[in-house]
Amino acid sequence: MPTHGIGRYKYLLPKQLPKKKRKDKMQIKQINPGTETVYGTLNVLVSGYDMTLVEHYSQYVHNLCNRLKIKVDESYALPTKTTELILVQEQGTKIHVDSVLKTHKRVVQVSDLSSTLAPVFLEVLLRNQPEGVELLVKEPTVLKEMREINYRPLTQIFQMTLRTGDVPTDWKTANVIPVHKKEDKTEPGNYRPMCLTCITCKIIRQKIEEHLNEMNSWRRELSGHVYDVNCCKFLPSGMVVISGGMDAQVKVWSCILDLAAVDRGRNVVSCSRDGTARLWDCGKSACLAVVADCGPPINGCCVGVAENSINLGAPEEPTSDREIGTQDKLLLLAREDKKLQGIGLQSRQPIFAFDGSDAFNCCTFLSSVYVLAGTQDGNIYKLDVRCLRTPVQIIHRSGAPVHSLLPFREGFVVSQGKKINLKCFSIPKIQLR
Repeated sequence: MPTHGIGRYKYLLPKQLPKKKRKDKMQIKQINPGTETVYGTLNVLVSGYDMTLVEHYSQYVHNLCNRLKIKVDESYALPTKTTELILVQEQGTKIHVDSVLKTHKRVVQVSDLSSTLAPVFLEVLLRNQPEGVELLVKEPTVLKEMREINYRPLTQIFQMTLRTGDVPTDWKTANVIPVHKKEDKTEPGNYRPMCLTCITCKIIRQKIEEHLNEMNSWRRELSGHVYDVNCCKFLPSGMVVISGGMDAQVKVWSCILDLAAVDRGRNVVSCSRDGTARLWDCGKSACLAVVADCGPPINGCCVGVAENSINLGAPEEPTSDREIGTQDKLLLLAREDKKLQGIGLQSRQPIFAFDGSDAFNCCTFLSSVYVLAGTQDGNIYKLDVRCLRTPVQIIHRSGAPVHSLLPFREGFVVSQGKKINLKCFSIPKIQLR
């Protein structure tokens, strides 16, 4: 029978529709339940605070399984868990982080472990278990096998939340559980609230924070509330932020630029961008008085003992008994409006004001008479507070801003330059004459 011509008349056959390509469905890994003589799928969980120790011990478990001919399905690492240990004062609401613990976990998943070999396997693991490492053998959970499927609904919810700007109501709901702190359990004041919020909301919050950090948009983090923050607003000045949280506390955040200790440090003076200089009581964490309200931002401050010939004025109102060591003290303020101002710390009265070439960034005392002040354009002024008509000396080494001044031996140390490239140098007393 001739074979030529076969296949030339395919056009006479009825056309068949092309088959649709089916997407491969994601298969969920089956968990072996085991039998009477053989264990099913088991997870050998190794955890500890030392990552190197945990990694080496998990490798030992894997190698031991290979020697004993135990089937290892897979070996993987779980996310590192960070735990902060917070200490709370017995009388008060102040807290501080005592230490940070990082827990590292590794999982070696085995299967078809015989019941006769299991006791030997576990005994060898326990005998060679190092200190500081925990060992746990348990059945695997379904979440591990569904890790590639769970992200899809979460991604859709996150995208919809970011696109509409609305947060689901369930995310805003929190379960508050009272936790006993001390003394009588019948007194409500002896409990502190423990807030439990939605895990999904915490995940999207963490992702947004990571994105902001990558984009260099995260300017400053104000930490102080024990639990979630519910509201945050700027005051009309634009320099102060007020916030309220689930810990029933309202905190006021001001942009403080410099601090100066008074006498032995029971009182301190702070200056901030809102143009105020405040006197604080360290023992009670309270503001005693507003020493000055200049208006423009105050970049730096310094407190020193003034000479007896300088009239610091008398206070118009009686001072607080918590105000200690403010007698005969002169407060220097380096202001943004090109002024260096001197104020009597106890009297709250202005003593002098000196105009510079640019904004003053810092100031310090050389003695009870002479002071130093640095400006944004690189000038360092040496002034006599008894006569401020003309400066005693102007030192100019470069046009870079002067960030800080510190008396040192018979001269002083200067920090000058850009913030990313600071240069420090000392000027001896010979050059100050």
